[in-house]
Amino acid sequence: MYVVALERKANGRVIYPRKEIVEQQRLRNSYEKRLNQRLVLTFRNIGNQVGRDIENGQRVPLSLERIESQIGNVLTDHYRAVFLEFAERTQKLIIKIRRKEESDYERYVQQYLYSVGGTKITQISETTRANLMKIITKGQIDGLGQNPIANQIRDYSNGSFTRYRARMIARTETHQASVFANHRVSRDQEIPDMQKRWISTNDNRTRLHHRQLNGVTLGMEEDFVFV
Repeated sequence: MYVVALERKANGRVIYPRKEIVEQQRLRNSYEKRLNQRLVLTFRNIGNQVGRDIENGQRVPLSLERIESQIGNVLTDHYRAVFLEFAERTQKLIIKIRRKEESDYERYVQQYLYSVGGTKITQISETTRANLMKIITKGQIDGLGQNPIANQIRDYSNGSFTRYRARMIARTETHQASVFANHRVSRDQEIPDMQKRWISTNDNRTRLHHRQLNGVTLGMEEDFVFV
């Protein structure tokens, strides 16, 4: 799914033709892949740290308290890279400017962290911590020793479910950040009669209510309504 900004000029031409959507998908896939790889490594490292703390006799590992900072660093770096790419691309398409410096887009990163990204980092971190604590608590109730619990932690953190979770997080966070960047840059140009259009990818991952919005066009400040 994409929410793209449109500018209709006097000759009827619309910025963001279909080939631009294809290019944005290519870019999203690239950033999604990179984030997935970093998250897989981060979750594995977290599991190793927690496992070592368990082996060292910590019933509630201190490393659990460092999870949010580790995940936050990965996601904040990712948001910044996505915003630089998509904000710059959108602004160039609209007003044909020269390349801008990264610092010019930092405010979009901070806006996103404040309104969306910060909450997502906390949610992902809390879920990770809760999942690990379930393994630790169950192991302790079952009377397992430190080493077996530590091994279970490592197996979980490098297992198929965690890798699947990393893929889903990478997909969602890349998509939301890029859409946010497109929308904020387009809106901030204050071009009269600018519009946005919902374009669904229509693949096997597209939700029904997203398909139903395909092609719907609204003003930049209007909200899409899911039926």
